Amino acid sequence: MKSLIKYFLLLFFLGSFFSCNNPQPTALVEDTDPIEIEVITKNSAEPTSFGVDSTGLRENPGRFTNVISIAGIKETVRGISNKSSFAQAAFFDRTKPIYGLNGKLIGYSTLAPGKVFFDNEEAKIRPYRIRYGINKDTLIGFRYELHKRTNLGDPFDFVFNSKINFRFEPFVSSTVSFDIATPPEIYLNYRMSGSKANKNLNLLLEWNAGYVKNFEILLSVSDKLRNIVFPLYNIKTSDDGKFVMPKKLLEELAARFDKIVFTLTRKFEKQQGNGISQLYVISQSINSIPVEIP
Repeated sequence: MKSLIKYFLLLFFLGSFFSCNNPQPTALVEDTDPIEIEVITKNSAEPTSFGVDSTGLRENPGRFTNVISIAGIKETVRGISNKSSFAQAAFFDRTKPIYGLNGKLIGYSTLAPGKVFFDNEEAKIRPYRIRYGINKDTLIGFRYELHKRTNLGDPFDFVFNSKINFRFEPFVSSTVSFDIATPPEIYLNYRMSGSKANKNLNLLLEWNAGYVKNFEILLSVSDKLRNIVFPLYNIKTSDDGKFVMPKKLLEELAARFDKIVFTLTRKFEKQQGNGISQLYVISQSINSIPVEIP
C-alpha cells in the first residue's frame, strides 16, 4: 500500500509541475525514510530564485530584524572539494522598505551601526545586493562580511563541529558577544546506475550521517540555454547518511535536464535578544555536488 501511495503522489505531483507549471505547494512521499518535497520554482521558464549563494541563505534575510550568518561551504566535483568560509552580519532598518518593479516588497535598507567581529577578526563593510527574478538585483545598503574561498580572501576559517565567537560593538550602546555553535562537516558522494535512454536510472546519495535535526537537500537543475542553475525542490529527510532519489522524479527530471545539483545542509538556528535588538543567528554546514545524467 505504501508503494502505491508513493507512486500515485509522485505522478500527480510531477504531472502538475511539468504539464502546467503550477504544482501543489508541498508533496509528501514515503520511502525507506519519510521525506517531504517542497516546490521552490513553480515555473521553470521564469525561476525566481537561484540556489545557494555565498551566504548559504536561500530566503530573503530582510524578513528578519537582524541576521548573523556563518557557513562552511563545500563544492565537490569528481571527488575534489573546494571549501569556502563565510560570515556576515546585516542590520535592517524596517522603516525603509525596498520594492521591486512590480511593487512587491523585496527587502529593507541596511544599517552599519558599529563594528562586528568573528573570532576576533573584524568584518569588512561591503555593499549588500539581493537578487530577485531573472538577472535582477538591487543594492540595499551595506553588510559586515568575511569571505574566504579556497585559501583566498579574508582571514576567516569556519571550523566545523565547534564554535565561533561573534562580537558586536555598537556606536551607541554596550558590546554584545556570544558563541555560535557549528554543525559537523558533510562528506558527500553519490552512486548512479542505468541511463535515461533505457529508462532504468537509479541514484543514491551517500554522506556521513550526523543526525542533525534541521537537515535538508536542495535539488537544483542546470539550464544550459540560459546558463543558469536554479532550485526546483527542497527535500526534508533524515540526516542518516543515505537518500534514494525517487525513481519517477529522477526519470521526469532526466527527460528535461542533463545535470542535477544536490546541496545538503545541516543547520543550527536560534533567536538572540528581542525587539529591535533581536538577532536571527544561523550556522550552516553545506556540501553541494553536481550529478551528470547519463
